[in-house]
Amino acid sequence: MEEQREKYLLPKEPFMLNRNLLIALLVGAATAAHADWDVASDFSYTDNPNGTWNYGTYQDDGTFVANTVQGNFFGFADGWIGFGGAGRPFVGMNDTGDAYGSHLGQVILHADYPGSNHNYAGVHWISPISGTVHVKGTFYEGDSNSIDAFVSINRSSYIATAIDQFADFNFEFDQAVNAGDFLDFFIGPNSSGEPSATTTPFDLHISNSAVPEPASMSALGFGALVLIRRRKRA
Repeated sequence: MEEQREKYLLPKEPFMLNRNLLIALLVGAATAAHADWDVASDFSYTDNPNGTWNYGTYQDDGTFVANTVQGNFFGFADGWIGFGGAGRPFVGMNDTGDAYGSHLGQVILHADYPGSNHNYAGVHWISPISGTVHVKGTFYEGDSNSIDAFVSINRSSYIATAIDQFADFNFEFDQAVNAGDFLDFFIGPNSSGEPSATTTPFDLHISNSAVPEPASMSALGFGALVLIRRRKRA
């Protein structure tokens, strides 16, 4: 009888592995669904694209092209230069100090002249997930000239506004996305067509804060308890 009973006992080691695996799944389910992307802390001087982030130029038809040239913008910011004149359009980071309405550590955008089919500068974010993301950002007052600012989703205009550069423009919204969808945040010269003095500090934070539903977590926890009970009863 003892020999027969021993045949049905689960060995301790496989049980420990299974239990640890379930614990990992529980922890992973609670944490993997949370993700954050920040345009400043994620900024790269060397990689473009940089994961989900792309820095570059928007043509008149809304087509995005990543800037490929690394360079310095008027001695106060390093980043990515487009194919316009005088280092514009530009997307980079102020790594020197206060200059042209921007501060150390801020991502800046600078437009180019209109009529060149590449006068808009901005950031292109490609979603790596499917779900709902929370988007919060600011086009800051910046330099002295006015700009037009845009936020679009899959090249469909969502926000378009003229900013007089004497006030910040804040935006915040939730957006359902599929993996591969993209959000665009960019500026261009206003109707006067003057791109000089359009240095625009820019802040953007995108987050997916979804966590598993309580029912899902309960089901996973119940599965772990069942396994433990089976092990003890064997």
